[in-house]
Amino acid sequence: MERGLSDELLACSYLRFKAENILPLLFHECPLTLTQYLEVFSRPETNTLGAFIVPENGGSLELAGLMWFSGTCKMGQNHTRADVGESFFRGFSQPETLVRFAQLGIQWAFEKLGISTITGATPAPNRAGVLFARKLDFQVVGPLEGRAVWAGDLCSVYLSSMTKTRWSKISPWGMEG
Repeated sequence: MERGLSDELLACSYLRFKAENILPLLFHECPLTLTQYLEVFSRPETNTLGAFIVPENGGSLELAGLMWFSGTCKMGQNHTRADVGESFFRGFSQPETLVRFAQLGIQWAFEKLGISTITGATPAPNRAGVLFARKLDFQVVGPLEGRAVWAGDLCSVYLSSMTKTRWSKISPWGMEG
């Protein structure tokens, strides 16, 4: 499988996440070095998408964040599940663009990866992440007490899921299948 993002672009994302102090929140259980970060996103079972926007002052495209699908597993003979993660850099004033990117990522995952269900787990202190999952119309359940570590502290999480069937009914573009 080919990767869509180069090591250079992933390294830039690592440095930006680190500078904005987001990196410890993404990998809250074990902060990663640059080499480890590149290894995570270079695994054949991890599919990483980059969110790009045009800055308000014009100019060239700018990386706004990442969305990734990993942990793919079979569920019976006909269904597959993948875990989703996403994070955006701080300070973007185009929230609808980020929503559209996430919707495109969901659509892409169902069409290109052939999965049946997308799942995620968001630490409860990441209020923006929980609200974002709800904005995308994921089914969100929780909080489930003591299921993760966030900023060094034990915390609750919200679990979220989206099925291909559900997405076909709410997708902004419609979907076959």
